[in-house]
Amino acid sequence: MTENSSDTHAAIQVEDYDSLIDVGTAIGRRAVITGTAAIAAMGASSTPAGAAIKKVDGASLTGPYLDLTTPEGNMIALARMDGDITMKEPSYGWYDGLVMGVMPGGPVKNICGFKGMSCKRLIPYEEGNGFRRLLREVGYYYDLATGKILEELNNPYTGETVKVVHIANDPFNMIIRDIVAP
Repeated sequence: MTENSSDTHAAIQVEDYDSLIDVGTAIGRRAVITGTAAIAAMGASSTPAGAAIKKVDGASLTGPYLDLTTPEGNMIALARMDGDITMKEPSYGWYDGLVMGVMPGGPVKNICGFKGMSCKRLIPYEEGNGFRRLLREVGYYYDLATGKILEELNNPYTGETVKVVHIANDPFNMIIRDIVAP
């Protein structure tokens, strides 16, 4: 493995993928299948069907504010993870990462950076119990060396210069209900 000194993110490129695996200790397919079958047989024979399971104190799927054993509880949990269920405040998110590429047998290459942000909020679902999530998102590609937003990019695999299409998503909305649609 070598360190790519031209990249400001100091990514590690792998030149020899076989060096990542110790072939002497690699597990073969037959050993995995045999081991899996043995573990399944042990589990099936050790616990009779319908045996009572002792309840353990501590973490639970039910509580005073949320019951994850019900569809309503799962709906509220998903909505709480995704936004403000009081529906008074928007939520914001952002990301920053690398766009990478690889050709068969070649090293992984950092091509450019990618940054984006989103704003979302929950509103009542008009047709019943639930929430409607409204989200807008933008993202752009940038040069790793300069940090400048790219309008064109040189494809390192073809040598072709291509136009960069940044992201300005249409509303990326969804309905959070106490049922899962087919």
